[in-house]
Formats: sequence, structure tokens, C-alpha cells
Amino acid sequence: YYNKEASDLSYALNARRAISIGLRPWHMSALIGYQEGEKPQFNMAQFSWIKPILGYLDEKTIVATMKNMNPDALGGHPGTIFLIAKEIRQQQLELPLRAVMVEGEIAIPEERKYIETVFNCETFNKYGSMELRHIAWECKDHGMHIDTDNNIIEVLKDNEDVAPGEPGEVVGTNLWNRAMPFIRYKQNDIASPSDEVCTCGRGLPLLSVVQGRRDDFIVVDNDLIPPTRIV
Repeated sequence: YYNKEASDLSYALNARRAISIGLRPWHMSALIGYQEGEKPQFNMAQFSWIKPILGYLDEKTIVATMKNMNPDALGGHPGTIFLIAKEIRQQQLELPLRAVMVEGEIAIPEERKYIETVFNCETFNKYGSMELRHIAWECKDHGMHIDTDNNIIEVLKDNEDVAPGEPGEVVGTNLWNRAMPFIRYKQNDIASPSDEVCTCGRGLPLLSVVQGRRDDFIVVDNDLIPPTRIV
């Protein structure tokens, strides 16, 4: 559950992300992943013109829908968008976009490169959850900025802060959602903090890498091997 202040801030954070990757209010974005009867949680108040696409549709139907929409940007799970990109290439279509926003699962570098080739644009990652909502997002310069105005994010190992570049478990405390507070909530995700400063100049702290859910890792001699390395 979210109170009004938390929802209002969510709109503002989405606007910041959209602006950072070059989108403007008049650009239309297609978002894949909705179910029948589900209301889009994105609307004009969130800054950009959003149209939902049902997530359970097959790739051919989604591609046909996108041709009719002619969107400026596309958002959804990278695995789903990768399959859509393969269908577009198979049909020998050209559907260039301004940006592809990937979220909800680990974005495999090879998949991102393929998506970027097919849509002739860059991909931008977002890291969040239903409990903490906005956690980190990728700007035009590809720095993964932590939303420190929404959550206090800690990256811990054995309950201690990890060093920059070292993997640890993501623990978050939400600052706005009084309807359902989460305090030092274990995301069960593995990430690495960064001590670098993004060239975009925003000044927000960065995550160097988001490696995925702890349940997805393989443990070998007490070392965690991320799923991206296996792929």
C-alpha cells in the first residue's frame, strides 16, 4: 500500500528518469506487462504519454500493436523486449525508438546490445521493487543513480557496509511511504556500490552493478556466482 505523498513522489521520480534519457512530455511510450482489466499505474501526471500493452500477448501481436502505436520509447522486462526485437528482425521491419527502458529482471548485456541494434537506440536500466519502488536508474551517461530522496540504500555483507565494487545484499529503508513502511528491508538482491561520480553531474551516489536476486545465484566455495555469468 502507498499513501498519496509516496505516489506523488513516484511520479516525480519517473519524470526525472524520463528527462535524463531524453524523453519529453509529448513523447509516447509503450509499456509491456499489463494484464486484462489492470489500470496502468502510469498516466499523464507521471510526465509522459504512456500506453500499456498486455504482457501475455504473443510477439507477433505485440509487434503489430507497436506498429499501430508508433511509440517514441518502449518499456518492459528485457527478456520480453529481446523476443520482440527478434520478431521485428525476422519480419524485416524498422521500428526505431528514442529509448528502451528495461526493468523487472536482470538485463543480460548481449540482450541489451541486440535490442539496441534492432531499435537503433540505447537501453536504460531501472532497479526497483514493489516494496521500495524506485531504488536506482540509469541516466543518459549510463550511471546507475540511487534514489536517495526516496530510500536509504545500504549494501551489506555480514551486516557491514561493503567496499566500492564489492558485492553485497541490498537493504532499503523507505522515506515516504507511511501507509506501509519498510525499515532496513532486505531486498534479497545482490549489488555493488560505486565511489565514482557520474559525468552527468547529478551528484547522486551510484551502484556499479546490480547482479540479481540472491536465490538466482550459484554458491561455489562460499563465492556467489551471478546468473549473468552463467548465461
